[in-house]
Amino acid sequence: MSERRSLIYWNWQRTAVLVIALLALLQFFRANRPSNPRNSSDAFKYTSGVIVDAPVVVPPRDFVSYKIDLNRRTKLRGEFRTGDREITIEILVLDAANFDAWKSGAPNSRISATSQVPGGKVIRVLEPGTYHIVLNNREGPNADVEKTVQATFAAE
Repeated sequence: MSERRSLIYWNWQRTAVLVIALLALLQFFRANRPSNPRNSSDAFKYTSGVIVDAPVVVPPRDFVSYKIDLNRRTKLRGEFRTGDREITIEILVLDAANFDAWKSGAPNSRISATSQVPGGKVIRVLEPGTYHIVLNNREGPNADVEKTVQATFAAE
């Protein structure tokens, strides 16, 4: 009988150790779940760094815009030039609501705007939000001409 009691005693200890090990393993995996990576196409992308650094072709009586999304206060810094004093372009910085109003011809509020000039610089601190940098060739002298603008804009 003592042999049988001894066997039951050791089985109980083995069972207790096995249960504790399983609980510890369960807790380990529960606490260290693998992260669920988001699909990169679903993740919202904020603008940072270079926005444009290339020649931009603006069609006659049209515009080209670059949308930027900011999640923090950011300095927008840019330069542009047409390469010819006679060829001018207007540069605008608009928030999303005013961009839609500007496109439709409604009254709008511009964050930054140049007149029709052959070149210049734009330096502006923008709050978090959605903005558009617009190279406007809809109006002004030579609006009927396609314009190539060397533009460099970056969010710092």
